[in-house]
Amino acid sequence: MAVVVRACLLLLSVFLVSACGSEDVAQPGASRSSSVEADGRDTPAPPDNPGDDSSGGPDSTPPPQDDEVIPPPTDDPEDEEPVEEDPIDETPDEDVPPVDVPDDEVEPPPQATLDTNIFFPVIPGMQLYFDNNPVPTVLGAGQLMGTDLAYPLQHDDILSNYFTSTAATVGLKGIHVLLIDNANPVYLNMVFNESRPILGNAASYDTTGSAVIRVTGVPISFRFPVRLTATLAADEWVNIGGLAPQPARRIQITQRLAVSWLQRVALLLAYPWLAPIFDPVAFSLQLVPGIGVVGVQMGNLSTQVQSLAGVPEPLVFAVLRNGPIGGSAPQTLLVDGEAITDMASAPEIFYRTAATDWLDVAFDETGSWRARITRSDLARGIHAATVRFGTGDQARDVTVSLMVE
Repeated sequence: MAVVVRACLLLLSVFLVSACGSEDVAQPGASRSSSVEADGRDTPAPPDNPGDDSSGGPDSTPPPQDDEVIPPPTDDPEDEEPVEEDPIDETPDEDVPPVDVPDDEVEPPPQATLDTNIFFPVIPGMQLYFDNNPVPTVLGAGQLMGTDLAYPLQHDDILSNYFTSTAATVGLKGIHVLLIDNANPVYLNMVFNESRPILGNAASYDTTGSAVIRVTGVPISFRFPVRLTATLAADEWVNIGGLAPQPARRIQITQRLAVSWLQRVALLLAYPWLAPIFDPVAFSLQLVPGIGVVGVQMGNLSTQVQSLAGVPEPLVFAVLRNGPIGGSAPQTLLVDGEAITDMASAPEIFYRTAATDWLDVAFDETGSWRARITRSDLARGIHAATVRFGTGDQARDVTVSLMVE
């Protein structure tokens, strides 16, 4: 009996296999493929989306019902005649006035005197003569470098700087320095993304900022972080031709690349002769209130302002700290070399450094406006103020400096 049952089951399985064939049955959502060929024709591939009736398969369109209206076939787009459009008249309208397109580069407006630092004033027409050079250095209107308004100051062929000047600080925007001195000199040009402070109310500054670096003979530029330190070295006296001795702040500046040893090795492998780029660049500046940079020293090289033009001569006082002020006589305020004899021209005092209330201006028996010192209990160093006569375009400024020793 068992043998008969097994034989029946075997016959049933053979029958099922012959009915289904060797083709795989696709599951819903799965792709279906077959290697079986009939009558020498390839079996058409199934649609990408089994549930999409737009695939055009044999079972994709249901048979029409008796009451269903079959829409007429649409015309082939290729059989449609193109519609002619009216031609475009490119002749300019003579009644429309021409439009003036402004230049891409617009010169930035000049900074107001009180918006700049007393140790780096921006005075229109100011000329500085370094080392008896007959060609003066003129700051001009400044250059917009990124978001900073910078002023180039070329001391000589060895070193040039780009400065920024605000009421609070003097900043260093860039530097152009001789890197290798030979028949084909190599210069290092470094421009900070943001100006770095070098002179303000603090005694020193130590900042690191991103800078774009270019070197003569290298076809590409680099962007590296650069560390810059600026320290107030001393307050000292300087002599400028035609002026009384002037108080100056000497600032010691050092900058160096803040790069990793991997960056250094990679750069030296590509340009071995660029090793000096990693050496610190150190120099010092002398800055006088009401005038600006009057001296630069880098190593054994130095340059000094010997004369100037277009700058009102600053008025200078000197006292001992907590000493008597009676020995400091009043001095006449001069505008364009002339005393102000109009009693109605009452001036205004703007203190440009931290200390205040140390200066008085009065119209006295000499028939002119004169300035005098009112106190000596100030910190040692240089204090400065601006005395302004008039307003608006008629304003005339006189710088007053006080050296407390």
